[in-house]
Amino acid sequence: MHSLQVQNELLHHEIDGLRNALTTKKKHQKKSKPLDLQQRKEYHGGAVYWSPRKVREARARGSVKQKEKDAEKLHKAETKQLKTAATLYKKKMAEEAKVVQQMAKEAREKDRTAAAAEAAASKAQKQQEKTLQMLYNCPKEARGQLHNKIEVRSVLWRLQMIVQPHWPCQSHNQR
Repeated sequence: MHSLQVQNELLHHEIDGLRNALTTKKKHQKKSKPLDLQQRKEYHGGAVYWSPRKVREARARGSVKQKEKDAEKLHKAETKQLKTAATLYKKKMAEEAKVVQQMAKEAREKDRTAAAAEAAASKAQKQQEKTLQMLYNCPKEARGQLHNKIEVRSVLWRLQMIVQPHWPCQSHNQR
């Protein structure tokens, strides 16, 4: 039991030492940048002594430059974010436009199909009326031949007459 307690204390002491070493190392990793001390034009080399005011001014210029860099980075990040948002918005709007176009296309196709079906029905009805008119106007011998040819059409026409009663030859009967 005593040995475990001693080992625990040694490990804690070692951990504290490693933490101190790590913080010291991090402090030394901080890179220092040279101050922007502005030299005179007549500098010819040799040792130069700077007044505390000049050092303070140089540090102030350095902090202003750093703030400008940070502001520029922030501005670039915001610009990038806005561009990304605009791109996503454009993609979404294009997708919605495609959906609207597809729906309009389907509606036009449906209208075309309905119009074609209506035109085909109208054409079939006119053909049926024409055939029946020919049947009524031709001699009795030809009626049998025509009747065999149009038997299917007449069945359809009769069904249509049940649904829509109207006699195609009313004008003929009134003459």
